[in-house]
Amino acid sequence: MNIVQLKKLSYDEVAKCNKCGFCLPSCPTYLVKKSEAYSPRGRNAITRFAIENSLDLNADTEKAIFTCLGCGACAAACLSSVQTKDLIFQNRECQVDRGFYPKVAKRLVKTLEESRNISDDDQDDRAEWQELIKDLPEDAFEKERSDILFFVGCVASFFPMVQKIPANMAKILQMAEVDFTILGGDEWCCGFPLVGAGMPEKLEELKKHNLQKVAEVGAKKIVFTCPSCLHTWKHL
Repeated sequence: MNIVQLKKLSYDEVAKCNKCGFCLPSCPTYLVKKSEAYSPRGRNAITRFAIENSLDLNADTEKAIFTCLGCGACAAACLSSVQTKDLIFQNRECQVDRGFYPKVAKRLVKTLEESRNISDDDQDDRAEWQELIKDLPEDAFEKERSDILFFVGCVASFFPMVQKIPANMAKILQMAEVDFTILGGDEWCCGFPLVGAGMPEKLEELKKHNLQKVAEVGAKKIVFTCPSCLHTWKHL
């Protein structure tokens, strides 16, 4: 995305910021940094100045724009309902276009291209969280056809500290007598990390693959426990 495109998408929204500061107590990065550049209104100012050509995006603006957590707490506190998170994600696309973005983003792209998950783990281990459920037959939830698909997500699949989340969701679905399936190793990252990295165009391959797999199992509804996965499927 270039500045002209950013202006078309963002200027009316960023102009709504009246610099009141009600967002400051809600921003995790501002509370730590105590710097205007790391606050919602500071980041909005960067976006507006870039659009108005009074500021060039550079290494300093990269730090301010890419340290936003994207939590949306600022929007909840904003009297003008400025959607700062969305503005920042759009700004990041411009930063990437200018070559000013964290180098970890390059590693992220490579990892997703090679491993199809954010942790560079073996895809065959995606369903190992099922081991937390006692007396469960191997691959019990991986069915060829089902009306309901449980999309687990990368973090819950590979990070032991949160694998209890999909295990408990599966138990809930079982207790409710809901017939469902999971994709296991055929599930790829939803692509949200690429959106956060300012590279949404690179998630197309991931999206097409997951949509194809959903169609193959005949799922009519998808269940999520990961908010990032839900956001990606719902809005992107």
